[in-house]
Amino acid sequence: DMRVGALEETLTVTGDTPLVDVQSTARSQVLSRETLDAIPTGRSFQSVGQLVVGVQLTRPDVGGSQGMQQTYFSVHGMTARNTTVQVDGMMMNSTRGDNQVNPYFNDAMSQEISYETTGAGADVSAGGVRINMIPREGGNKFSGAFFTAFAPGSWQSNNLTQHLKDQGLTVVGKVDKIYDVNFSIGGPIKQDKLWFFTSGRKWGVDSPVADTFFTPAGSSYPAAYAQCKAGTINCDQGLDDQQIKSAMLRLTYQISPKNKLGMYYDRLYKTRGHDMLAGYDPATASFTWRSPVYYTTQIKWTSTVNNKLVVDAGYGSNVNVTVQNMQEGIEQTRGSAAWYANASRLDRHSGLLWAAGGNIPPFVPTKMV
Repeated sequence: DMRVGALEETLTVTGDTPLVDVQSTARSQVLSRETLDAIPTGRSFQSVGQLVVGVQLTRPDVGGSQGMQQTYFSVHGMTARNTTVQVDGMMMNSTRGDNQVNPYFNDAMSQEISYETTGAGADVSAGGVRINMIPREGGNKFSGAFFTAFAPGSWQSNNLTQHLKDQGLTVVGKVDKIYDVNFSIGGPIKQDKLWFFTSGRKWGVDSPVADTFFTPAGSSYPAAYAQCKAGTINCDQGLDDQQIKSAMLRLTYQISPKNKLGMYYDRLYKTRGHDMLAGYDPATASFTWRSPVYYTTQIKWTSTVNNKLVVDAGYGSNVNVTVQNMQEGIEQTRGSAAWYANASRLDRHSGLLWAAGGNIPPFVPTKMV
């Protein structure tokens, strides 16, 4: 027995997202791991951050060319001192340069990076860019990744124009090579309870410095420098060689369904073979850098009390001991006759500096906590 069914009506309501958020003034951009891997940048939070609308860098970082000497953010007229750098929501700024010089981070450790340019919450006192790096934790499945990149100097064009030659410039600053090797692996130590994530990275930039030359040993620097510029003798261009090594480990412990404990340690070692400016003698007037103690670390406990209350408690530190020295064989016992004889020499007309570096004493440690 078939009967006619009842007549029914369906009402569909649709709504468009408003163009202007009337609930919040916050403006943030979240870059996932897939996006960070896909964008051809220098793999640092600075080089990636220059892609965010409204953010400016003090110097553009093209392909990681500024990866060894940091560039700084500015937004809405705020200086780099107003930038806030966080890992998992905890501030990791250094005190060096009044907060603008920040530590280096292993790129592989971040699952995503959030850039907030306006409307930050009450937990941020500064009004500049807020960067929050959300770390990777491992998980119940073993997985890993490997990244490597290399850029030779032959890929770079020569911008030594006739106008620059007329000003007396003979060799320009450039890039000799950029390299980056980064691997990572993570997985379970105990299923659903304890996970690990570890990564190692080595990256560096070798940059020839404009109008610097390695002159023949034993020669008078001003005279030999003039011959190098004129091309009467063959001289290698002075090289600013720099690299950073990083080894980091993160452990995550799920204490209970509502309590989680996370901790990480990132050990870095930075070296710089020849810190100098144009006209410096690389063999005598440049400085070497090394960081015998350089690390960032964090421990954080998170508890979800109920649907409306989450409690975070943690500790983080950023420690950097930097040592700067003159080139090997240049340092002399302070106050000795050889020390006075090796005093720095500066030609104010040409800007040449030789015999010994002139801007810092032989040993300058700095520590940031």
